[in-house]
Amino acid sequence: MRFVPGKDYGPKPGELRFDMFEGEVTHEGDRCSFDVLLGRAGLSDPVLQAVGEIIHDIDLKDGKFGREEAGASPASSPASP
Repeated sequence: MRFVPGKDYGPKPGELRFDMFEGEVTHEGDRCSFDVLLGRAGLSDPVLQAVGEIIHDIDLKDGKFGREEAGASPASSPASP
């Protein structure tokens, strides 16, 4: 893994760009790059899903999962009555 310029970077053969403009793994619809990565890799481990929810809420700031770890208050959780 390495960091590259966000603009005008031409990937070398075999490289996958993550979470950057025109990257192979990036936001799709309402899914953040980590959500997309888990889906494409077929990873459904509950721990990875929980981490993905936290990353999603921090990245997109939409409160979709209402994760307290991402700064949501317990009252704002989608599961709250």
